Amino acid sequence: MTNNLRNLVTAVLAFGGGAALLCILTFIHINQGSVSLTPSTVIDAIIAPKNNLEHHTVRTLRLPRAMMGVIAGGSLAVSGVVLQTVTRNPLSSASTLGIHSGTYFAVVFCTVFFPAALIGNGIIAAFSGGVMTFLIVFILSGGNRASPVRMVLAGMIVTFLFSSLTSVLQIFYENETAGLFLWGSGTLVQNDWSGVQFSLPIAAAGLLVILLMTFKMDTLMLGDDIATALGQNVHTVKFIAVGVAVLLTSVTVSVAGPIGFVGLVAPHIIKLIGYRKHLPLVIASFIWGANVLLFADVLARIIDPSFSELPVGAITALIGAPWLIYLVMQMKGTKYGDENTSVIAGRATAKMSLKVVIPILAVIIAVTMFVSLASGNYGFEPVLLWNALFGGSDGFMLGLVMDLRLPRALVALISGMILAVSGLLFQGVLRNPLADPSVIGITSGAGVGALLTMYVFSLSAVWIPIGAMAGSLVFFLFVMLIGHTGTI
Repeated sequence: MTNNLRNLVTAVLAFGGGAALLCILTFIHINQGSVSLTPSTVIDAIIAPKNNLEHHTVRTLRLPRAMMGVIAGGSLAVSGVVLQTVTRNPLSSASTLGIHSGTYFAVVFCTVFFPAALIGNGIIAAFSGGVMTFLIVFILSGGNRASPVRMVLAGMIVTFLFSSLTSVLQIFYENETAGLFLWGSGTLVQNDWSGVQFSLPIAAAGLLVILLMTFKMDTLMLGDDIATALGQNVHTVKFIAVGVAVLLTSVTVSVAGPIGFVGLVAPHIIKLIGYRKHLPLVIASFIWGANVLLFADVLARIIDPSFSELPVGAITALIGAPWLIYLVMQMKGTKYGDENTSVIAGRATAKMSLKVVIPILAVIIAVTMFVSLASGNYGFEPVLLWNALFGGSDGFMLGLVMDLRLPRALVALISGMILAVSGLLFQGVLRNPLADPSVIGITSGAGVGALLTMYVFSLSAVWIPIGAMAGSLVFFLFVMLIGHTGTI
């Protein structure tokens, strides 16, 4: 009787409570906007629509946005369930494995070079990029033998790579990618029902396939050997499951942009409630994924009451990052890999003497500096640079080099040296060959500290370096505290 009562309470909380919360959040979401509408007006617009501005606003702008939140949040949550099962990694999701960054890069790349490939809201390009990214991360992390943290690290590295490539494309092809800025940060803004009409059939088909495979995924949780002994074709099941998970992510990215961490938070909410079998887990995760995303969008518009559209992807990151930290800390006492791992990647001994290496590096630096000083808006001009420096024939060029190009080149040179030495020190002290100021969060912390100094405390530019140092120190201590507590 006790077990039955517990199961009943769990079901009511997961399904009844989730559905009730979804209805409440949807109603709150529809009531938000730059134009104030009474709740009775919203209800009338849904139940008995009339041909007036208020009802058109609700039915054409606000309802599609809310429905897109339900579809996108549910799809990302189901995708997270599948990825966690297939990789046997509780930290897996489309965001932690870099699939979002891969799909976003693929869409931007096709927008610039192959616009004809962006048929169907660019879902084909997004799907191709997502599959490619998953394979890269899966291989880099060691495949089925990868530890959860190692897989997330591989996903983070691939995310850095594709994010950098995407930024390069957006800088060099500003006109072609001008309309992708808000979308690239994740947004539920919809101007009509076209996004919902496009995504709903694909998301429904993907969800149906996953529901039909729930028993097969239950057997995957027992291990590949046991699943094979039970008659499952493990490779086929994983291939189809991953394909559907990437498809659900791709359809979300193609309409709403890359929205992170929903696929990490929602499945774990249901697992904490007590579900492990995939049939109830998938259904409940869909409901709670929609809740998470709608709540994030509601929160975004509360934070920014001007309704200038704070990207919902930024809010889901604020929600999901602490959740990821919590999951990592739950792995306390778990150790991965060999404790005697080499501190520095590569060989322990070098065949080339420093007497040879240092002059070679000095020559490379000198050549690079010369190329940097000779490069400008008109390309590479070594002769003009030489004449300006040593011929004295072009005062304008000499001033351009000495006042603009040389300071920039020196800043890049010194910054690169400092970051390299910083990475070396971190790798030695932390005994981690992956340690780097950007990987362990020091670069991000410095950026946050500098921005807080400028925009929150409104201090002069003299205080910006101090704010950056304070931010980097706080982030470093926080990361070290987490690493020590989680013993990872």
